Amino acid sequence: MTNSDVISVLSIFKKSRELLISRTIEQSPDFYRGLFDYEENSSALSLLFEKEKTIFINHHFDQIDEISKSKTTFYFFKTGVEKLFSSLSNGESVTIESEQFIQRMSEKLSILDSLLKIENKSENGLNTLRYHMSRDSRIFEREISKLTNNTK
Repeated sequence: MTNSDVISVLSIFKKSRELLISRTIEQSPDFYRGLFDYEENSSALSLLFEKEKTIFINHHFDQIDEISKSKTTFYFFKTGVEKLFSSLSNGESVTIESEQFIQRMSEKLSILDSLLKIENKSENGLNTLRYHMSRDSRIFEREISKLTNNTK
């Protein structure tokens, strides 16, 4: 493997780290909104963090065309991503079968988005129920007050 091959692979890793850092520094609305929306919901917060890790991993593959087509360079890239993914997955061993892995990561991102949307729907439903309970309680109190005042 040539020095330019190593540099191109390291450049991809650098760009992916820059994306991760810029999403944090620039307070990416889709991430930061979730931090506040789910601060009381640890399972939804875990989904949000898992989504960020998946975006980070996927970003490496979005740039795979920048790697020269040599098998050695791709193997170096693949090994680096496997180690990165393994460290982000609590040390679980990970093997990447290029196209299949990329497809599964994209599906995972889609599923995480769907789960977060379901969480938002359930939160909205809960808020609607709270509103109805509050409204009904207030109406009930008014009626009781009217009846109490009419009997006096």
